[in-house]
Amino acid sequence: MPPINEEGPPVAAGRLLLQVPDRTRLVRVNQGSKAERARQSIGAGVAGHDFEHTAAQLPETKELPAQATDAPELVFARLAPLIAATGSMWLIDPATNERVGRARPLSKKLPDLPAAVTFWVRQTRTTDKLVFDLDAKDLGPTAVLRDFVWLHALLVEAGAEIVSDHNPGTGGRHLIVPLSPGETLHKAGLESVMLLLAARLPTLDRAPMDNDAIGSIVPPGSRTRQGGHRILDGTLADAVAVLTERRVEFGLVARLRLLLGDSLTNSNASAAGRSRSRTPETGSEQRYERGERPIDVWEGEGEQQRLRPSWRGKSAFPIASEAFATTGAMVPGRYDSASEWRQNVLIAAALRGMTLAEVRTRMGSDWLGMAETYARYKADYEIDRALNRDWSHACDWVQSHLGDFFRCATHSEREQHTPPLTGGHEKSAASPPTLSATPHADWLARATAWTHATWPGQNRRWQVVAVLQALAYAAYVAGRMAPDGTPCVEVGVRSLGLHAGLMAHETVASVLAEVREIPGSPVFRTRRAAGTLADEYSLVTARRAENLDELTDPVPLDRISVGPVHDAWLVLGLHKRAIYELITRTGLTAAADVIAATHVASSTGHDVLAALARDGLITRGRGTVAPGPHSLDDIADRHNLHAERAIRLGEVKQQRAEWRTWLEIRFGMVEDPTADTELSDIPAAPWDSDHTLNELIWASQLATGPPEPRYPGLDDSPPDPDDPDALALELLHDQLGAVLLV
Repeated sequence: MPPINEEGPPVAAGRLLLQVPDRTRLVRVNQGSKAERARQSIGAGVAGHDFEHTAAQLPETKELPAQATDAPELVFARLAPLIAATGSMWLIDPATNERVGRARPLSKKLPDLPAAVTFWVRQTRTTDKLVFDLDAKDLGPTAVLRDFVWLHALLVEAGAEIVSDHNPGTGGRHLIVPLSPGETLHKAGLESVMLLLAARLPTLDRAPMDNDAIGSIVPPGSRTRQGGHRILDGTLADAVAVLTERRVEFGLVARLRLLLGDSLTNSNASAAGRSRSRTPETGSEQRYERGERPIDVWEGEGEQQRLRPSWRGKSAFPIASEAFATTGAMVPGRYDSASEWRQNVLIAAALRGMTLAEVRTRMGSDWLGMAETYARYKADYEIDRALNRDWSHACDWVQSHLGDFFRCATHSEREQHTPPLTGGHEKSAASPPTLSATPHADWLARATAWTHATWPGQNRRWQVVAVLQALAYAAYVAGRMAPDGTPCVEVGVRSLGLHAGLMAHETVASVLAEVREIPGSPVFRTRRAAGTLADEYSLVTARRAENLDELTDPVPLDRISVGPVHDAWLVLGLHKRAIYELITRTGLTAAADVIAATHVASSTGHDVLAALARDGLITRGRGTVAPGPHSLDDIADRHNLHAERAIRLGEVKQQRAEWRTWLEIRFGMVEDPTADTELSDIPAAPWDSDHTLNELIWASQLATGPPEPRYPGLDDSPPDPDDPDALALELLHDQLGAVLLV
């Protein structure tokens, strides 16, 4: 391997080896104004540099990973099943490099021919691994080795854990990088990062990652076309731990794109693999205006504002970003200008929970490269203004890309409070639940049957069932019971929407308004919402519409769940939920039985089964169905619904705070900040100082509506502003509806 020039740019253009600066040699900045400190740091230089933006280098890898000493048969038997997404493999003809016949079951016994396994899930076209194939066919093993070192260092900088192997006959290498637990990506979400890597790695073969149908890789230990075996780098125990424990932070691909200089310069690239952008440029998907900081995501105020702990990245600060911040050195092949590198540093700081105050402190100590980028400003206030602007832009970018980098509360954690159906014990096949298990389960079972009888064959029933389940869950969490044992709950439509699979609160309100007016309804409103108090409901037993003296027969308890509706149904569609839950909860395996039990048309039922199979939630055979390899949590993670829930929670909290503030201003508990504080010469009206009279006037106006004109049929011209009597009569008419009789 050619040596690395420690003072200049890398010898090989494709190499991205960054020299970490010696912190002990950094020049400390003298005291004085911020502008003066920046200028002094430029004049002093850092570690012998004159602060011209030189190419940075990553630390050179002194030696490659040690080769595994385990037998190839054992390596293949342990790793091939962990890499494969399906239980099949293809054998390859060494002479033609073509597949031999059809796919066959994956065996732990090492085949006599080279074997390839796919890491793509065929039903969903998703993968939970990144696979990089460095091919030595065209440029030779030296180029492969150079690209391997470059890519390995980049992946480690992004926080990845890697399993790698090589073909001793050709020098080709593979890198297999697992994503975080539960994280899966489509091909569209990987295209941008693969294009960026292919432009920098001439030996990278994109075929395995581009073919999301049968893209495959030859696992470690397999036989090669040259007659040997692929040799694992490192120990087998370490490789197994990487593939099984998945100690990788969520958002690896997003961090790679940021390290490669794509996320800041190409904001529209590959939206399919990202969460929806929340910045004003995204049109109909806009959620936040620039400068907005939701209280569920950010904490603190002013220069002390930072991301809350649940949204902070735990990976180390990127080496290249740290190098630019400290020395001003720019790694080639990433960002083109110092301003882009500056934003990269600020984004990296914001993602890891730093505040603007901490950034200022670092710029006054060891981040001399950052300080140099602001040295063109002459005055302190200009530096402050520019830094505040850049930090605001960085926080806006972080806010709009949170779903790419972080996964907040998981869906499984939210479901841990679901009550058991049988007196404090988990449901089991040996002890099936009884109807008297809990009042909430009893109510929901009858309410579900009542819904299907009230809206037979209509899509509306799926929304109604979701809202009723959310009501049952809210009542269970509240724990309130009437003296006769009827569950009661005080809950608003926004909270119910969060329990009903992120259903819009307008939809929840329309469902409740319709349900509670139907005879025999299981929902009875005992109190209307007022002030900060929400509607209060009593969960009464549903009755037959044709005979209100008879109770509705319940559905079997294994078909209902007193818990929140999973967020995944927001994207899957509530009309698929009943069929999926019958398959996963009741053990029904015949497709005809499942369709009949959900009371849907045969064609509709088969369409739903096909859609669930495409998403990997179920598997289909000849007239049979079974739970699939993927869960609802996987669907929610794939669509970043954890970020959507966090956004909805922030909106609800903000709306509640605004409502409480309005109420306090309305009833005089606090001063209205928008009110005119200047004294007026106009005397106050009697109702301004008499609270009782003021409330009576409000009630009268709301009950009677706007007053009729004073003189119907005549010109209702405004009063003369110089006539005090006319002004007084006009005021009485507007406020009280008074009419002049004489």
